[in-house]
Amino acid sequence: MRKTIAILALAVACGANGRADELSDAAMAMCEKARQCARQSMAGVELSADMRALVDQQLMQMCDSMKEPFTDAAARSHPLHGPAVACLRSMAKQSCEALDGGEETAACKRYEALQADY
Repeated sequence: MRKTIAILALAVACGANGRADELSDAAMAMCEKARQCARQSMAGVELSADMRALVDQQLMQMCDSMKEPFTDAAARSHPLHGPAVACLRSMAKQSCEALDGGEETAACKRYEALQADY
């Protein structure tokens, strides 16, 4: 799951006005997957209603905070935009077990290789 958060942070760093919707949508899909996985992992845990509400609120805030940074016009044609979108989309399709196990998709391996040049 740590890798998931890192990829989300990288996606935010290359957000762009003209192509923000595509990247924002991919980041939101990944964020929703992370929320789903977090809820799934808490399914068997005894939490009070207040604690569960707090966790849900924090998960919601995590995703909401992802929406604002996608306005950096300077990154409009950043070469990592397409690979970042592909990585996020591929991760959103993974199972929670694969995400928690740290399995990387081919798209994310490509993104990381390209990112090393920056």
